[in-house]
Amino acid sequence: MDIAPTGPPMLSRPEDRAALAEAGPGCLFLTGKAGTGKSTLLREFAASSGLQCAILAPTGLAAIQVGGQTIHSFFRLKPGPLPPGSDEIAGFRPYHPRHRLIRAIDVLVIDEISMVRADLFDAIDTALRRTLRSDLPFAGKRLIVVGDLLQLEPVVSRGAESEMLGDLYPSPFFFDSHVFRDTNLSVLELTEVHRQAGDE
Repeated sequence: MDIAPTGPPMLSRPEDRAALAEAGPGCLFLTGKAGTGKSTLLREFAASSGLQCAILAPTGLAAIQVGGQTIHSFFRLKPGPLPPGSDEIAGFRPYHPRHRLIRAIDVLVIDEISMVRADLFDAIDTALRRTLRSDLPFAGKRLIVVGDLLQLEPVVSRGAESEMLGDLYPSPFFFDSHVFRDTNLSVLELTEVHRQAGDE
């Protein structure tokens, strides 16, 4: 007898997936200690929500782990500091494939948010506003940022880069970006550690 595959079982809690799906406009911060299932919840939400999700991360390794893309490659940003409103932050024209992709996105997800510098967070906002010609934070797109602020910090090189960021921002963390002040933030914290439970 043939048994039709049912797919992998959901490993995250239904109420957590529902909280992600029901989050309104603005920015949802999904956080929790290591092993609480943030990445698992993120992958399952993207696969089952029925929403068009773009999953981004600040590094190549982090992007691979969540099946996404780096922030810099998605928005065609150069490495190094990006002053707010810089001309080097691209706005994609309507005929560009990336413009159509960005317009179709329902939710923009950024993993390992603790590593995202304030200037990069502002650059994401600028790129979205310029592409979609909007005055709203992140051009009105829903944003889910994922991470643990007690883990990895933003990487800031010493010298001119550190001085420039110090002049523009109180700290290099994303929550000290300019756009964050105008962003409606809600928080979903996962508290149950799964990684260390059971023999496996």
